[in-house]
Amino acid sequence: MGNNQARTFGKLLAPVFSFLLLALAPSSAKAVPCSVECGICGDFLCDPCSEDASNCAEDCYCGDSHCDATETAAICPQDCIDSVCGDFICDLNEDCPADCDAAAEPSCGEVSICGNGILEAGEACDDGNLLDGDCCSSSCAAETGASCEDGDFCNGVEVCDAFGICAAGEELVCDDGNACTAEVCDPGEGCQYQSVVCPDDALSCTTAICEPAFGCEQMPDHRFCQELLGPKAKCQPAKKGSDPLTGCVRK
Repeated sequence: MGNNQARTFGKLLAPVFSFLLLALAPSSAKAVPCSVECGICGDFLCDPCSEDASNCAEDCYCGDSHCDATETAAICPQDCIDSVCGDFICDLNEDCPADCDAAAEPSCGEVSICGNGILEAGEACDDGNLLDGDCCSSSCAAETGASCEDGDFCNGVEVCDAFGICAAGEELVCDDGNACTAEVCDPGEGCQYQSVVCPDDALSCTTAICEPAFGCEQMPDHRFCQELLGPKAKCQPAKKGSDPLTGCVRK
């Protein structure tokens, strides 16, 4: 037999050998890892990625020594064994959170892709990019506690939270407890304090002053009234009979 004839004969027998090896394998309900070439119908392998009895009956059928995605121990006992919840093995079609944790490594067809903006298994965050320093790292891990300040002193200090999001800081409160200052917050500089200008009541015997504990008030000047109206005169603008221009009252 020539070399070319031997190679041709070997290619014809390859599927048969694959089938025999599969048939001799022990029955198990354990999930089979995906092959490199997923979903090739006719290769005598029921690939869990995309094949089942509905779309490739020649590879996936009861009695093929492989527990397929559509088979259970009750439907096909010759291929599938009963699952045991709590054995730390996630069997195919097993409904057991203790064995099949949602955070486990994704199976074929469910691979997490960091940077696609979709939060998937194994990711703490996914902000749609592969950049570090923006609260969600290039490996989709949360940069918890990292600073993410926006440069505005008035809205507090922002830090990254456990979900990969920049959490808002506490608004800056500008209050020095002084009634004679007006507090304002400048985004670039923070709290600024400006002196209060007390309004003048236009009366001659009063002077507008500001007390830190109380604020603006009109301070009476009795001496002004005494020099104007006599030693008994008082600066009492609120009293009936006081002079509307000076605020003085003659005694």
